Amino acid sequence: MGDNRDNSTDCRVRPDFGTISLKSVFGRAGMIFLSRARAPNGDSSLLLERIGKIVR
Repeated sequence: MGDNRDNSTDCRVRPDFGTISLKSVFGRAGMIFLSRARAPNGDSSLLLERIGKIVR
């Protein structure tokens, strides 16, 4: 999920049947796939030390 998860049309919105209900989403995070930090000036950088870490 990204920063704009409440107002986006990403993989959670399927063109053939619409938005997936939050009740249908289950599970838990297992690993950090991508991690970015945003600087006050708007630039962002990857947090390489977090990518691939197991979430406990």
